[in-house]
Amino acid sequence: MIGAKLRQAVPSGLPAGRMLPLVFAAARHELWRAFCRLLRTPAAASLLGRTTGRLRIAPPDIRSADRAIAHDICSGYFLIAGHAVTPAPDQSPFTVLDAHPDWRSGLHAFGWLRHLRIAQDEASAQRARDLIIKWTATKTASDPLAWSVETTARRVISWLSHAPMFLDGISNEQHAQFIRSLTAQVALLEQALLTGPAGKPRLQAAIAVTMAALCLGAKTARINRAGRRLGAEIDRQVYGDGGHIGRNPSTVADLLLDILPLRQTYLATSIDPPARLMNAIERMMPMVRFFRHRDGTLAHFNGTGASSTADLATLLAYDDAHGEPLRSAPHSGYERLTGLGATIILDTGRAPPAELSGHAHAGTLAFEFSTHSGHLIVNCGASHRLGSRWSEVCRSTAAHSTATLNDASSAGFAQAEWITSRFGRVILEGSGKPRVERSDTSDTHSVIARHNGYLSRFGIVHERTLVLSADGTRLDGEDRFIAAGNADDASGGHFAIRFHLHPSVEVTTTEVGGLQLRVGNREVWGVFADGAVITLEDSVFVNGPEAPRKTRQIVLSGSCHEQPAVFWSFIRSDHRPPAPPSEGDAG
Repeated sequence: MIGAKLRQAVPSGLPAGRMLPLVFAAARHELWRAFCRLLRTPAAASLLGRTTGRLRIAPPDIRSADRAIAHDICSGYFLIAGHAVTPAPDQSPFTVLDAHPDWRSGLHAFGWLRHLRIAQDEASAQRARDLIIKWTATKTASDPLAWSVETTARRVISWLSHAPMFLDGISNEQHAQFIRSLTAQVALLEQALLTGPAGKPRLQAAIAVTMAALCLGAKTARINRAGRRLGAEIDRQVYGDGGHIGRNPSTVADLLLDILPLRQTYLATSIDPPARLMNAIERMMPMVRFFRHRDGTLAHFNGTGASSTADLATLLAYDDAHGEPLRSAPHSGYERLTGLGATIILDTGRAPPAELSGHAHAGTLAFEFSTHSGHLIVNCGASHRLGSRWSEVCRSTAAHSTATLNDASSAGFAQAEWITSRFGRVILEGSGKPRVERSDTSDTHSVIARHNGYLSRFGIVHERTLVLSADGTRLDGEDRFIAAGNADDASGGHFAIRFHLHPSVEVTTTEVGGLQLRVGNREVWGVFADGAVITLEDSVFVNGPEAPRKTRQIVLSGSCHEQPAVFWSFIRSDHRPPAPPSEGDAG
């Protein structure tokens, strides 16, 4: 059946290298669903093997917490993933099935326990006990979102981390019920390492299984096996430069928020952490700095939404090196240019493997530009809170600060139901690995990169050059549209080079036909272009609690045949020296 659907869904000429993994992954998906039905029972606890029946240690939770949220939860108000729900007084929140999927997943993940714990009062602890006992008693089989790999892994980690708060004062029967439920979930995650979805969920499952083995006092052989599985998953997913195979900058930070407590758990049990775990931390920590803008937020690429600056600051406090960020991340496909007071992050990578590209964006050669005064150029971002329509819009090339041809995206997204129902709208067609050349001198930092995402449809290769002055006061760019072979045969047509402005940027038109950008109260930037018509259009920025926010975008448009090269510049015109970097700045 899958083979028949595959023949119907695959466009002619589509690389088998992107489709065949989806076929095998679809088979794993069905097998995983069968195991979920089997293992969501108390009998599944036996698959974990013998346990002590008691938690020996509780890992730390280093995510930021808020006492005000604890008060809301005690009052029956649940604000999770940007959505607020207040169940009826006699209704369990776990039986709410008409709320947003992100709210339901977040509720069943129990990450909100950290807010109750930081309150440090009996009312919060009792609320935690009541909700956990209610969850284990109802088995929550009515909501399949409760049993996704990622949600189950987060729940196991949350329960382990905050067990001291809610286990004190419960009965022996309730304690036994909690342990049975916990071990059943760990057994489910162990199976996920074999048949569950690939990518971040499987790595989170490996982290949770290893943490549980340590906290439950499992035998040495079981702990070692969990460590080997974790190491194998790290090798599959964490690139040599520390980036994640899914190419989402926020994934690196999110995983570290669990990996660092796991390292602490190893040390607390006097067991040496696996070498591959320690090496991954050493590679991933610099990547947090790499993706971090001047204001402490992460760059908006490939599904990264709003950032928790408090969590990022916590991660950086664990970075013993405190060095400058990397300049280049070739495995992950990103480049970083920095001048005094200015930071540019550029996407020079190809799409992740098809199975892992359900949230990846068609933003090749897009960049973001920030200074000490704030953001200038951004991508529109990502927000699942706003629904699938916004999500798909923000994944398009036009939602990124790069060039589009004929209003088309540089990547093709899946449409077939058998694919989208399992993996989302994954990327089936995209550019090959972009060619990248970098040069750093005492005066400038520059990158030249090109991609062929439009080659098969329009006969055009897009090449972008960025040159940032060492003092951070000037960014020069060139976008070239290179006809492949005979230019007369190319059908590139119309181009639009977009620069999405951050909502805080004020933009005005100058007397000489250029544009002027005001960032904060200190910086003024002039925008100039040659070889294209420059216009201002409406745009949106979807990150943040008040999203979507209206903003503007600068658009340079023209014909690929008449103007195959477009030159543009952002020049700071206020002539004020940039503020010195603060301690712990992103560099």
